[in-house]
Amino acid sequence: MSRFGPPPALTPLLGRAEEQGRLATALTGESRLTVLTGPPGIGKTRLAVEAGRSLAEGTSVWVDASTIQGPEDLCACLADALGLRLSWVDLGDYVDELGYALEGRGPVLVILDEAEGALDALSAVLPRWLDAAPAARVLVTSRERLGVTGEVLVEVGPLATEGDDAAAVLLVLQHAGARLPDEPAERAALQRLVQALDGVPLALELVASRLRVLSAVEILERFAAKGLSAIEAKHGRGSPLYEALADSWDRLEPPAQEALARCAVFAGAFDTAAAEAVLGPEAVDLLHLLRDRSLLARSERQHRLYAPVRAFAAERLAAEVAADASRSHAAYYAEFARRHREALAGPRRAAALRALTDALDELRGAWEAADPGQRRELALATTEVLVERGPAEAAWAQLDALPPDPEVRMARAKVHEVTGRMEAAIADLEAATAALEVPAERARGLVQLAACELARGAVDASVQLADHALELAPEGSAVRVEALRQRAIGAHARGSLDVAAEHYERARRLADDLGLSQRAAQLRADIGTVRLQEGRHDEAREHYQAAVEALDPRFAPVALGLAEGNLAILEQEQGALERAAELLARGMGRLRSVGHRLYVAHLGVYAGAVEHERGDLALAITFYEQALDGLRRVGDSRTTAVVAALRGAAEAERGREAAARAAFEEAAGALERIDDPGIHRAVALHRVHLELLDPAARDATVAAVAEAAADEVVARSDDARIAMRLLDRRLGRGALTFAVDARTLTLPDGSEVDLSTRTALWNIALALGEAHGEGAALDSMALLEAGWPGETISAESGLNRVKVALSTLRKLGLREVLLRSDEGYRFDPEIPVTLAPD
Repeated sequence: MSRFGPPPALTPLLGRAEEQGRLATALTGESRLTVLTGPPGIGKTRLAVEAGRSLAEGTSVWVDASTIQGPEDLCACLADALGLRLSWVDLGDYVDELGYALEGRGPVLVILDEAEGALDALSAVLPRWLDAAPAARVLVTSRERLGVTGEVLVEVGPLATEGDDAAAVLLVLQHAGARLPDEPAERAALQRLVQALDGVPLALELVASRLRVLSAVEILERFAAKGLSAIEAKHGRGSPLYEALADSWDRLEPPAQEALARCAVFAGAFDTAAAEAVLGPEAVDLLHLLRDRSLLARSERQHRLYAPVRAFAAERLAAEVAADASRSHAAYYAEFARRHREALAGPRRAAALRALTDALDELRGAWEAADPGQRRELALATTEVLVERGPAEAAWAQLDALPPDPEVRMARAKVHEVTGRMEAAIADLEAATAALEVPAERARGLVQLAACELARGAVDASVQLADHALELAPEGSAVRVEALRQRAIGAHARGSLDVAAEHYERARRLADDLGLSQRAAQLRADIGTVRLQEGRHDEAREHYQAAVEALDPRFAPVALGLAEGNLAILEQEQGALERAAELLARGMGRLRSVGHRLYVAHLGVYAGAVEHERGDLALAITFYEQALDGLRRVGDSRTTAVVAALRGAAEAERGREAAARAAFEEAAGALERIDDPGIHRAVALHRVHLELLDPAARDATVAAVAEAAADEVVARSDDARIAMRLLDRRLGRGALTFAVDARTLTLPDGSEVDLSTRTALWNIALALGEAHGEGAALDSMALLEAGWPGETISAESGLNRVKVALSTLRKLGLREVLLRSDEGYRFDPEIPVTLAPD
C-alpha cells in the first residue's frame, strides 16, 4: 500500500512543462538529493505532488515537514509516513533504523514538503539516510537551500503572463470556474492583474477567489490602491500567502529584514550597482542571503522581488528608513539617467537607449523622492525612451513639472512632434534655439526645427534650417549625421534626387564611422527610397531589406515601421499589393504603439492607395479619411494635399461628383502652402478622375495622361507615380486587370480579352494573377491543377495541355506579360496586376 499522502490536486497542472523537465532530469541524475526552491506561493508543493504521482504505486513517500522542529520530529514524521512503529534508545539508533527501513524499500522517493523550518535537522540526518539506502532518493521543497554537499537545486519561477492563453491567466480562470471574458476591458484588466502579481500562483488563486464577487477591473483598481490586502481574505491577515511571507520574514536577521524592505523601493529589476546605492556597502552579502532564502530572483545580471514579496516587504519599511532608501534610489537613478542620456549622442546610443528602457519603471518611480535637479534628469531621460518606444503622451506627466529651459523645450518639442502638435513643437524649438549658444547644441535644435517645418510642407524653410545646422555641426559628430540626413530629406522633397543621395550616403558613412548602427540602418532605407524613385528597384529592395533586418523593433520601432512602409511602397509599385498591405499594417502597428500620429497618417495614405489600386474604393476612402483626420491635426499641408486629392479621385470613380469636388477644393487649399513640384503634379493627375466624369472629354484626357506619363517629375515622385497608376487602371492602361465576375482581362495596352467561355484558360490566368501578388512563379503542375482541378490525367498529357494553354494565352495578347523563368511561369513583375469585381 502506498504511503504517498500529498495534498489533493483536483485540477491539471498548468504552465510547468519546463520545470517538470528539469525536475525529471534531476531525479534521474547522479545526485540523489534534489531541492525545489522558490519564494512563498510559487508552486513548489504542486510540482512535488506531480513528481510523486508520476511514480509507480508504493515508490514514493510524502512527509509534511512544515512542523518539524528537530531531528527527533523528522524521524517521527518519516516513521509515520512509512507506517513504522520503532523502539529506540537514542536518536542515533532511530536514524539508523529508518535508514535500514528505506534500504528495504529499494528505489523509493522521499518527498519532504515545506522544509525551510527543518534545515538543521535535514542537514544532519539526510546524508546518513542516503548513505544507508543507496537506491533511495529525496526531494525537498524549501524556500532555502539545505547547504548539503551534492544537493541539486531546481528553482521554480512564476507562470507566464503574456497573452490570453498564458498559464497565469488560465490558472485564474481555472480556480474561478470562469471562462475568458468577452469584454475587452475585462480581458485587459485580467492581463494586467496577472502581470502585476508576477505570475505567482498563490497570489493568482487569491485573485480567482475575488473574481466570484468582483470584476477584474474592480480588483485591479483595488490592487492599485491597497496592494496585497485588496486580494487577500481576512484583510490580508491569516491567508496562506500572508502566513508564508510572514514566516519567511521572521526567519531573517534584522539586517536582512531591512535589506529586503529597502529592496521594495525598486519598482522592477535592478542591478548590483543600484542595490549598493540603496543597501550600502554590505549589499552583495545581503543580496546573496536573500537569494538563498528565495526572496530575491535573479536573471541576466538583474535582481528583482516578486510582487507579493515586494508588497509585503514595503509594509515593513519604517518611515525614516523608507525615506532614506527612496532618496538613495532617486539619487542613483538621476545620475544613471544623466549618464545614459549623454551617451545617446554617441556610438553607444543603442546600448544607452536599451539601458534607459530597461530602467524606465525605476526612472518613474524615483520621481517623488527626487530633488528639482534630479527630476530634470529623470524627466529628460524618460522622454527619450517614450518618444522612441511610446506612448509619447506619457512624458507630459514629468515634463509639465519642469521649468522650460532650452533642453526641456527641445524635449517638449519631440513629444509635440510625435503626437501631431506641430505648431507647438515649432514654438518650443524657436525659443530653444534662440537661447542656445553652443554651436553643436544649436545645430541639434535647428535639425529638429527643420523636420517640423518640412512636416507642415514648408520645404524651402526646412532646407534653409538644415543648411544652417550643417554650418554649426562639428565635423565627425553625431549631430552632423542628423544635419546631413535632414538636408537630404529636404532635397528629396524638392525632387533633387542626386543631392539627396549624396547627403544620405555621407550621413550613412559618418554614422557607420561613429558606431551609430541604428541610424546607419535607417539611412539605408532613405537611400532605398531614392533608388526607388530613380527606378532602380533591385537596389531599392536591397537597401530596404537590409534596413528592416538591422533595425531593432524594441528600440527603433519608428525607424523600423517607416522602413517597412518604404518596402511596401516598392511592393505596391511592382504590383504585389497583398504583400504591400501586410507590410503597411505591420508598420502602422509599430507607429501606433509609439503614438506617432504623423507617421501613422503617412502610412495610412499608402494603405488607402493599395486598396484603391485593388479596386476597393470604400475601404480606400476609409483609410484616406482616417489619414486626413490625423494630418489636419498635425498641420501637414504637403500630405493633406495628396490625400485629399486621392480621396477626390476615389469619390469620382464612384460617381459622387459633389464629394469629389469638395475633396479637390481641400487639396487646392493645401497646395497654396506647398512648393513641391511632385505634389502639385500628383494632385493634377488625380483631378483627371473628375474630368473623366464627362464622357466627351475622355479622348483629350487620355492624350494628356499619355503625355504626362513621360514627365520626369512624375518619374521622380512616389505620389505622382501612384496617381499615374490609378489613372492607368481607370483608363485600362499600363496594368493587367482581371474583371473577376465577367472573366475578362484588360491588357496593359487597353485591349480586352474575353475568357468567359474558356474556363481552363481563365483559371490558369487567374492563378498566375494571384501568384503575382505574392511575387511567386507557378510550375507546370501547379498550372495543370489550376486549369483542370481534380481531373485524373497522365503527366505527359497534362504537361501538353498546359503548353497549349499558355501558347493560346500568348496569342490572345499576353505574349509580352507572360514570362518563363527557372522557377516556372509568371506575369512580368514590373507590370501591376489588379484583381477586381466588375
